[in-house]
Amino acid sequence: MHETRSSLYHFGVMDDWKAMNKWPFEKFQHDPRIVDGVNIGQRVMPVPLPNYVKYLKERAANETAPWVIFMSDVFDIYPELRGDYIIPDYFSESDDFMTGVEDDLRLDWRWILMAAKRSGSGWHVDPANTTGWLALVQGAKLWGMYPPSVYHIPGVKNNYYQKRDYDMEDAFYWWIYTRPYLKSNLPIECVQKPGDIVFIPSGWWHSVLNLDDTVAVTQNFCNKYR
Repeated sequence: MHETRSSLYHFGVMDDWKAMNKWPFEKFQHDPRIVDGVNIGQRVMPVPLPNYVKYLKERAANETAPWVIFMSDVFDIYPELRGDYIIPDYFSESDDFMTGVEDDLRLDWRWILMAAKRSGSGWHVDPANTTGWLALVQGAKLWGMYPPSVYHIPGVKNNYYQKRDYDMEDAFYWWIYTRPYLKSNLPIECVQKPGDIVFIPSGWWHSVLNLDDTVAVTQNFCNKYR
């Protein structure tokens, strides 16, 4: 395990996960089920998974803003996937204050993410001061993080605490056109590879750039450590 200040980067936790062999994109290319959380620009649309896999192979490389899938209802659509990963002891649901909230009242808290190369997430803080973790099954992700004490992110037009930053710079453009020119106030950075889990503490800014087509699972939680 490599520790970088308050952000932890775990290695080897996923060795026994079935997801490592069952979740690569190719496994879904003939599955007719439809997922609802496909982000196409600012729109969210339902798309059959085979169509998304075909899009990755044929079109994504030429898109300025490649599509990303955030499947929050994944275990309703794919109940068989629930047993394919194990929540690490570090993030036990038994310590999550939100487990006592009825599902229809609870904020979305778990997702399977499928993302094309060059897509990503602009700088943001997770909602409701939750803590998060993301486990990578396929591909590679470049992460940047700033602690809560950093109020303004270099190159970001608006501030998340005043306004949801839907018009902030796209992650790709920030990493390509802003990050190389920073002389100070640099983010904490790491490259996540398959089998790695990144921990995002409550209140921490983070941005992610997909260096390859990626598949991941992520969950948010709230415990006494926030």
